[in-house]
Amino acid sequence: MSSIGNLPPHISKLIQTATEKSQTETQIAYAVAGKQAQATKDSGEAAVKLIEQVVNMQKQLSNGRLDVHA
Repeated sequence: MSSIGNLPPHISKLIQTATEKSQTETQIAYAVAGKQAQATKDSGEAAVKLIEQVVNMQKQLSNGRLDVHA
């Protein structure tokens, strides 16, 4: 293993290990953030569908009927 600059090999190895750990933590953080963004998007889409159903139901009730689909 080559050393970083004029550092002793054991210090270079320590720095390399710390750098790899940091990179791994960054990758994990991005993956988690991506999953959170997808979950937020899915929740928003579900909320929109619920609101659309409520609006449709309100329209039907104002017309004196309610269609119920099993």
